[in-house]
Amino acid sequence: MSKAMEDIGSSGHIRWKRRTRAEKEPIPSAARRAATAAFAGSFIEFYDYSIFHVLLVYFSPIFFPGTNHSALLAGLAVYGVGFIGRPVGGILFGRIGDLRGRRTALMMTIGLMGLCTALIGLLPSHAAIGLAAPVLLVLLRFGQGLSAGSEIMGSVTLVIETAPRSRRGFLASMTPLGMASGALFGSAIAAAASALLSPLEMSSYGWRIAFLLVIPLTLTAFLLRRRVEDSPEFAELARSHHTVKAPLREAVVPNWRQLLLASAVAITVNGPASAGTFYIPYLVGTRGLPFAEVAMVNSIACAITLLAPPIAGLMTDRLGNRSMLALVFAAFFALAFPILWLIGTTESLLVLGLTLSLHLALSHFIAVPAWSYIAGLFPANVRYTGSTLAANVGAVLVGSSGGFAAAALVFATGSSLGATIWISGWSLAGLSVLALSRGFARRLNQSMTGVAA
Repeated sequence: MSKAMEDIGSSGHIRWKRRTRAEKEPIPSAARRAATAAFAGSFIEFYDYSIFHVLLVYFSPIFFPGTNHSALLAGLAVYGVGFIGRPVGGILFGRIGDLRGRRTALMMTIGLMGLCTALIGLLPSHAAIGLAAPVLLVLLRFGQGLSAGSEIMGSVTLVIETAPRSRRGFLASMTPLGMASGALFGSAIAAAASALLSPLEMSSYGWRIAFLLVIPLTLTAFLLRRRVEDSPEFAELARSHHTVKAPLREAVVPNWRQLLLASAVAITVNGPASAGTFYIPYLVGTRGLPFAEVAMVNSIACAITLLAPPIAGLMTDRLGNRSMLALVFAAFFALAFPILWLIGTTESLLVLGLTLSLHLALSHFIAVPAWSYIAGLFPANVRYTGSTLAANVGAVLVGSSGGFAAAALVFATGSSLGATIWISGWSLAGLSVLALSRGFARRLNQSMTGVAA
């Protein structure tokens, strides 16, 4: 039995155990390649999402003629279409990942994301092809959502099935590290283009350059994924013909308890993390701080917190997923008030940068154990489908509305502290989920199904 298979329970669940530094196992080359490919894929996914969001102001009038206000609203609506595509993509590619292999599904998702993004960069304007332009934009954005819906949990699944038990947290952290790096790179490309080109040039062709840059990036990620082997666990499933014909039904019916717990974790994790999306609009639109200064501080904060995912991974390997989740939920609860008080009052760019960095770091710290924990709850034959389904429940129900809800609480109370209700409330909910599920998790572990400790 391979090293990667030693910690697989009789029903195929991932087993986790706390390890000391002396017990750290060497990282095999297959696990290194899987982690590198996970980083590259999530980098592409979130580079694409970043440039769509940041450059929307330049290309939305091209596809939606009318006033700038109506064009921007239409563009934001198209941006939201991506969230509709996520659960559909999770089910579609989850089935492929559980039937044909994790590697196959991940090759398809990265190809689809790159293709849709490049085609957006080549899409003719409304003036050139009429109504077909916005229709095609909506379809391509939906395609981006399909891809993103299974990328995160798919890459995490492949990594934790390939990595030695004592290194799973660190190697799985390459997925959120890739997300953060891709989003930062996308923002940097957009900022550089807007600095070098005039607004007219940006609207004419500048925004297209950023979208077309995805072509070499996608080819690089695709080549990296070609070198990845499927996980030993899935290979054993395929060899023994233990894959299931209907992964979605198997994930929902026999494993409904795991799905319920995984969805609850995903929802509560998205709560405090998503609140940060209202900070920049609030700082600029309500407090009246200069956009250039806020954008600069936010970019620096994003760069600084790139260290957070690997640190969180190392801590997760020492503490275990459940303990790490509880620690970060408690930190969010304790720090919500000072973070939001400083967001609403500080005039110092240094203090503002540290405050934004703190919230970003906590968001990274909670993502690493959450995704590994969610993936580890499911048996191998439905892990891809079950984990992507649960993760998308959290992203769609809470992650997509977190910024709006936090801002609404701020405006309703007349103070930035209003958002404390959102962050602290979800943090308490997360701690409650972990406490109430402790017995179920222990029984799952004792029955050799190996839920994360």
